Amino acid sequence: MITLGIMEVGHDIGVNILASLIFIGFQFLFIWFWIVYNRRKIRSVLRIKPKKRSDVIKMDACYANSGRNDKEEGSYLSYPCEYVAVGKMESFLKNNWKNVDLDSKMGPIKVNDANNINPDRHLLLIGGPFHNLKTGYVFGMIKEYSNVPFYFDSFEGEDATLFYTGRDKNNPTPYKPTKNGEGKYTKDYGVIINIKNPYNTEKRLIAVLGCRTFGVLSAMSFLTEHSKDLLKALKGLEGGMPDEYGIIVKNGNDGENINETFEVVEAFKMQPIPKDALTNKYLKDLAVKDI
Repeated sequence: MITLGIMEVGHDIGVNILASLIFIGFQFLFIWFWIVYNRRKIRSVLRIKPKKRSDVIKMDACYANSGRNDKEEGSYLSYPCEYVAVGKMESFLKNNWKNVDLDSKMGPIKVNDANNINPDRHLLLIGGPFHNLKTGYVFGMIKEYSNVPFYFDSFEGEDATLFYTGRDKNNPTPYKPTKNGEGKYTKDYGVIINIKNPYNTEKRLIAVLGCRTFGVLSAMSFLTEHSKDLLKALKGLEGGMPDEYGIIVKNGNDGENINETFEVVEAFKMQPIPKDALTNKYLKDLAVKDI
């Protein structure tokens, strides 16, 4: 009897252990599937789709900072916004893909180098057309050259206003940064564009820019740290999530701490930009401006 009782107890313990192991296994599978699902969801923001898991994500990052604007508007910061923006993208890529090759170049971009784009790599452009001539070469972004549904109104960064023309080209919606009483920016606007690379449609061209340098950083922060909110805004468009898209995001801060609040003010589908639509006229005209 005693032996039988011990066997029954042992059987019950074994059943309980097995049930616990099965439960833990299901929990593990659930967590694994949840992580994979969310990672794929976040990856979809960049629209980068390697053919194999082992493929290396190769991307060139091009960003220019004249130093003038950061000295003027960010003297109380210990870092240039464009530099931090590149770091955020690098972390985002490495956290979501196994193999990443990000080649970043910072510095003045010469007019004769602005149309030098490697067709075998994805391209990340950071900064608007006034400082990053590659951005200007691809998108124009000045009213008379613009290949996108918005433009900037001035070559002078101090008063640059972003105009959205997606609803009415003849009556565009203006978005302009604001300052507080101390002259520090408390509101800026950033833009995210993601399209197929005109030089190779199997690669992506991503541009992150803003009215001011704060707008650049806020746009990158929204892209890399608030991807689900970005996806939500895009999926709300007619027809759902587009393959090529644009986002205008408003950033609010207290003049000291940037990127405190975000609001998507415009989300829109982008039309493909064919390579033969790119022009050097913008670069030639820009070269004579004092920027």
